[in-house]
Amino acid sequence: MADIPSIAIDFLPMYDKYSVYPSDPQPRPAAEIAAERREQIAQERAAQQADKDRNLARQRSIETAPATRIALWESRHGLAMPRDPGHPLMRYIAECTDLDLAQVEAEHQRRALLRKTAAR
Repeated sequence: MADIPSIAIDFLPMYDKYSVYPSDPQPRPAAEIAAERREQIAQERAAQQADKDRNLARQRSIETAPATRIALWESRHGLAMPRDPGHPLMRYIAECTDLDLAQVEAEHQRRALLRKTAAR
């Protein structure tokens, strides 16, 4: 190295063992990648919350059909409407969907009829 002038060392290309081509993007700092991922997760959570809020509004809206309102309640809570028409959950479904108990019972009867016709 002593024989090589100092100016020649300045012009030697740097070798990066992780880069295949010179046009490859340079690695980003881990903190930048983590911050970007945190922002992405925050946006995803905000979108999920907005979707939940929208579905809750549809579940209680008088413009939504009772069958749809009950289906939204079922998907929100991960439960199916009880097959027993006297189950206490029927009143709770009516309360959460802003439906009359008679409307919930009518949907229950409609579904029971569908099950009977599908079983034939």
